[in-house]
Amino acid sequence: MPGHKGGRLVFIDDFHKIDVTETIFTDDLYFARGIIKDSLDRLKEFYGTKASYFLTNGSTVGILSAMNVHSRGEEVLLLRDCHKSVYNSIDIFGLKASYINEIKNEQGISVGIDLVELEQKFKKNPALSSFIVTSPTYEGLIYDIKSIANLCREYNVSLIVDEAHGAHLNFWDKSLSGVSYADIVIQSMHKTLPAITSCALIHINDEFLVEKVFEGLKKFQSSSPSFIMMAEMDAVVSKLADDTHYIDDLVCNMTKLKKDLLSLKNITLFDDDNLSKGALSTDVCKLTLICPKKAYHVESLLLKRGFVLEMCTQDYLTCIFTVADKRNIFEKFKKDIFEIDGILDKGVDIDFNKGIKDLFSEESFVQDENTEFLEFSLAIGRKSADKIIPYPPGVPILTKGEEITWEVIEKISKSLLGNKSVYGLYGTKLRVIR
Repeated sequence: MPGHKGGRLVFIDDFHKIDVTETIFTDDLYFARGIIKDSLDRLKEFYGTKASYFLTNGSTVGILSAMNVHSRGEEVLLLRDCHKSVYNSIDIFGLKASYINEIKNEQGISVGIDLVELEQKFKKNPALSSFIVTSPTYEGLIYDIKSIANLCREYNVSLIVDEAHGAHLNFWDKSLSGVSYADIVIQSMHKTLPAITSCALIHINDEFLVEKVFEGLKKFQSSSPSFIMMAEMDAVVSKLADDTHYIDDLVCNMTKLKKDLLSLKNITLFDDDNLSKGALSTDVCKLTLICPKKAYHVESLLLKRGFVLEMCTQDYLTCIFTVADKRNIFEKFKKDIFEIDGILDKGVDIDFNKGIKDLFSEESFVQDENTEFLEFSLAIGRKSADKIIPYPPGVPILTKGEEITWEVIEKISKSLLGNKSVYGLYGTKLRVIR
């Protein structure tokens, strides 16, 4: 990311000429009457929504705006692997959250959702206001949003889809996008499309929620949203909608690459054959490769060959390909990954730094009398005072007040092994409730 891949595909050459603000000669996103209104109308027409708005502070501000539809104290249901922005929104709006777990494979990759269990959750708690789900997932799983939406409507529950990694779906196969079914959908334009970082869209399909979402947008987004970003998003949608060869070429190249990678001996492709119930497809943009205990080694070898991965764990790695990637990129990746696959059975000889330097000083952190710091390896059985969030992908493995288990410690250790950031970790210590 971002999807323009270092400027390999851009639709606006000179940003400075359109770097303007709200004047009598331009327009105002929050009181659109001119060029922005025309652009928003084009978005509504293309996506078929009641309202669509530009986000210039990323999908995070879209999540905040979407969660503005709730009243303090309302109950919401989350698919557990939601982004940290959803969890932060729950804190900000004072909501009560309950969870449903994804179906996961041996490597911890989400492969589906039990719709029978979801319906049971709705039946047991008629007070639920909304259900929040991430689709596609970081690893590229696309849920059956249509079936989920039908269940939500049956039980009068609003459906909010974090589609940050799925902005391309409407140009590939609209039936896979939540925009076709959900009440609110948030999309990051910069992740899989050629837009600059923090470009995003929010779509609303329930006319009764439009005003609340718009009020949230005015609260949380900059009062002067970037005209550069809005213009680029307008250009990206218009160009890809009018000229299908961009997405057609991507689908063709990715389909061929994934078919070829089925011949790998030591690395396994995560594809549609791996899916469980409640899932529709794997994402055309995502390439997730499973290589238990050797993924960090594969990542290092790909890095030496010029490929920077989207995410890597101890057991699998994820790459994003976009419309900016031409055939030569796919051919080089195929050549390199087959070379790496051929040497994996010879063992791993890379020296990982398994430690972490403790740069944290308790004296520099203001803590209350109800918490204390412990080495994370000694915190088993205690309750966390913070959210613990490896990044990427930015999904909490623990929320405030939950018990720290051996599984949590193991996940922290694996994240540090892969040089990930771990939000909520202070050097080598966790803050726990006394």
